[in-house]
Amino acid sequence: MENDQHCAICGCELFGARRDKEKGQLKRKVQYGEDSPEGRSYRTKHHYIAKRFLGREIFSGGDEQRLIKNKRKYTFLCYNCHEELLHNPMLLPDDIEDFHELVDKEDKRLTEPTKGDDKDKLARRIELLHKVIETGIKVLLDGNLH
Repeated sequence: MENDQHCAICGCELFGARRDKEKGQLKRKVQYGEDSPEGRSYRTKHHYIAKRFLGREIFSGGDEQRLIKNKRKYTFLCYNCHEELLHNPMLLPDDIEDFHELVDKEDKRLTEPTKGDDKDKLARRIELLHKVIETGIKVLLDGNLH
């Protein structure tokens, strides 16, 4: 079972809504994302695979089995790590240009001048971005930061 008391990324103590035992309603002592330590520590459920992709077989290739295995799993994060770190990564102009270069160089040609009826190329771009992040994390954990 996932630890819902501490953020899986930064380790902070999580706060959030609790059920009123008598009324069965959610009671909020603090608002989600409120500019306070408790608001920034508000408990959120982060699905490893976005809900909008559940039930869709848009991923393929080497990551398919790992993605299928994790598609209904989740963890708990604080507001800061969930909304500001994961959902709003800081990608600078050079980062976007470099990622475009990777997309353009892929053997399967992941560029998409006009959108098609399916999301196959989007799925492959998501897989590529995951590979970039995964590779970078491994390099940093191995102490190869220069």
